This record gives sequence, structure tokens and C-alpha cells, in this order.
Amino acid sequence: MRECLAAWATEADAGRAARKRLLQRWSLAKRATLAGVLVLASLQYYTLHVYAEIMSLPRLTLITPAGHAPLLFGNQRMKHAHAVQARGQWSG
Repeated sequence: MRECLAAWATEADAGRAARKRLLQRWSLAKRATLAGVLVLASLQYYTLHVYAEIMSLPRLTLITPAGHAPLLFGNQRMKHAHAVQARGQWSG
């Protein structure tokens, strides 16, 4: 009976060591994944913040080639459409 218990304890210790190594690998993978998600979330927040700042500008002037319509964003596009419609030049 003692030999049986000793063999079981030896096998349990060997299995515990293998599980501990596996657990350490998964823990490292978990931390790397969380770090990657944090970096991507930070970049997305920054991008959306800058985009919101640009869209909230009262006027955005972009230099365009001669003969091309100006590029308008956000509220400026709606204001321009209403101004063109009021002048009677609306084609659409």
C-alpha cells in the first residue's frame, strides 16, 4: 500500500510540474494579449479623438487644385449645400 501511495505522489508531483509550466506559458500569452489589446485600444481612442477634434473645427480650409470643388467636412458640408440650394444652383 505504501508503494502505491508513493508512486501516486511521485506521479502527482511530475504532473504538477508539467501543469505549472503550461500555466506559466498561458499566463505569458494572456499578458501579451492584454498588452496588445491595450495598445490597439489606445491607438483607436487617439484616432477617434483626433477625428472628433477635426470634425468640431468651425472651418476647415483645404487647398485644392484649380477648378475642383473644395473639400468640406462635417457641418461645413451641410452649410455649403444649404447655401448652394439657396442661391438656386442646386443640381441634385
